[in-house]
Amino acid sequence: YAEPDLRSPIRDFLPRHSAVVVGRSGLMTRGTDYAALDTGAFLPLPCLSPRPPVSADLVAAAELYLGCPYLWAGRSMRGLDCSALVQNAFRDLGITVARDTDQQRDTIGARVTAEAIEELRRGDLLYMPGHVLIFAGGDRFIHADGATMAVRHDHLVQWLTAYRLALSDFVIRRPDAIRAEVRSS
Repeated sequence: YAEPDLRSPIRDFLPRHSAVVVGRSGLMTRGTDYAALDTGAFLPLPCLSPRPPVSADLVAAAELYLGCPYLWAGRSMRGLDCSALVQNAFRDLGITVARDTDQQRDTIGARVTAEAIEELRRGDLLYMPGHVLIFAGGDRFIHADGATMAVRHDHLVQWLTAYRLALSDFVIRRPDAIRAEVRSS
């Protein structure tokens, strides 16, 4: 907010998990405490919290974006595409990865092959030209879907059938090394 008051104009929006520097706190207006940010904006103190502990669950991190609108080249809760979903989920785990699907496909984790869905593991990334899915386990995956314009879960078998695809059409990356890195940090 422009002033320590919910009735003042919104000065800017912060992406989820933004790190902020609080200049001073203890400013109260009509029973709400505010923090003055180093940018000159004000934020209600209940909106601030310490960074949560790092978890190694990529799927859980991605699921926090369920329902967000799809936006090609978008990278925020206002709209994001499939590669931004992967990038943001990793970022929320404290890990920096490449932005685009082709870059991610070539750099995240180890390449694995799977002939059956049962060989996939939770958190495996399935890349096809221009799209990436995050395997959630069972028969489900999460992705930013341009067809339904939202981040959502889908059923893998049904989706493969609808698009006439097979697992062999994907490059599968298993980010186990990254999971180990998160656990040890």
